[in-house]
Amino acid sequence: MDQQGGRVAGPLNIMHNLAAVLWMLASTVIYGTAAMALSPLSNRKARYFAHLWCANLTKFCGVRVRMQGSGKLAGMDRCVFVANHQSYFDIPVLYTGLPYSLSFIAKKELFFIPFFGWGIAAIGHIWIDRDNARAARKSITRATDKLKREGISLVLFPEGTRSVTGEVGVFKRGSFALAFEAGVPVVPVTILGTRDILPKHRGTFRPGTATIVIGDPILPADLPALDKTTLSEMVRERIVKGMKITD
Repeated sequence: MDQQGGRVAGPLNIMHNLAAVLWMLASTVIYGTAAMALSPLSNRKARYFAHLWCANLTKFCGVRVRMQGSGKLAGMDRCVFVANHQSYFDIPVLYTGLPYSLSFIAKKELFFIPFFGWGIAAIGHIWIDRDNARAARKSITRATDKLKREGISLVLFPEGTRSVTGEVGVFKRGSFALAFEAGVPVVPVTILGTRDILPKHRGTFRPGTATIVIGDPILPADLPALDKTTLSEMVRERIVKGMKITD
C-alpha cells in the first residue's frame, strides 16, 4: 500500500517509473554533456538543453503543467520568482511553465551529482552553503550580478527544504536580500500538485497535473518602503492565497 495516497502501485505504474528512471539517467548524461559543451560558446543554447530536459521529463512522466495568472507577468523581462517548495519536481515544472530564462539558487550538494550537477553549474545556477553565512552571502551577490549582467530571472525557495505536509513553511528572511538588490519585480509563485506527483521521502512518482499560480507582483518602486521581514510575510501570504485556487 502506498502510504502517501492510500493506493497500491499497479504494474503499469511500476513499469512507468522504471522506464522514467532509465530515461532520466540516459537523458541527464546526454543533456548534461550538451550543456557543458555549449556553455563556453553560448549560454543561451546551453540553457535550451536544460529547458528541453525539463519539458521532456514532465511529458515522459505524464505530468501536465498548467499556468494561472500568467497575465500578471506582462511587460516583465526579468523577475525574482519566490515559490513554495513541495517536491523535487518543482524545478522541472517551473522550467517548463515559466517563459523565462531561469537560474535557481540550490543547495551545494546538488552540484556534485555527475552530469546533472555539472550541467546546472555550467549553465549558471547558483549554489549556496546553508551552513556558512558568509559563503551564502557571496552566493546571493553572485546571483544578483548574474541577473543584472545576463538578463536572467532567479527562482528562490525561501522555505529552504521541501514541505512534507504540503503546507507553506517558515520563510528564511536572508534570501530576500537578493530581492532588494536585484531591482526587479518580486513575483510570488504557488506550485500545486507536485507533492502528489513526487512527495518528499518517496522515490516513485505518479502522473498528474502541476499548476503554477502567479501571485500579485511586488514592484521595484514598492521595495524601498519594505524591510526583509515585511517583504517575506507579504510574499508568503500571497503564496498561501494561491494554494486556495482550485480551478
